[in-house]
Amino acid sequence: MVDGSAASPDPELVTVTILRHRRGWRVMWIGAGKNFRDFRAATLTAAVTDASAMVAQFYGASAPRAGAEFLVLIFGRPVPVFDGPQLLVTGEPGQFTATDTRDDSAFAGATLEDLLAAAGANPAQAGDYAINWLRPVSERLT
Repeated sequence: MVDGSAASPDPELVTVTILRHRRGWRVMWIGAGKNFRDFRAATLTAAVTDASAMVAQFYGASAPRAGAEFLVLIFGRPVPVFDGPQLLVTGEPGQFTATDTRDDSAFAGATLEDLLAAAGANPAQAGDYAINWLRPVSERLT
């Protein structure tokens, strides 16, 4: 935080929340001001890909400062209920790994949907699951 208040988030941390909503996904930005617009996507992969492209475009041609991060929070329903898998994700598309914080079980997959399925959740339906994925902002987010 720039001045210690929640109203002034650190400009080097961009946060997006992606919620399962009806038959798709709702993407909402936290503390991003007018730089980003909320949107809807048909699939989780499309939601993450489009959000990542917006962050990459935001930084434009200039490289972000060292330590800049993009936090992706994904919930399987509009009002999160924490009974299902709670995945901490690392890696990038094609090479994801995740740890379920409930029991420290580990999973690997090419997509976030693969990780959810491996953890016993159905990403095609609303459910009690969450993903926390903190990514460094590189020159190109995918």
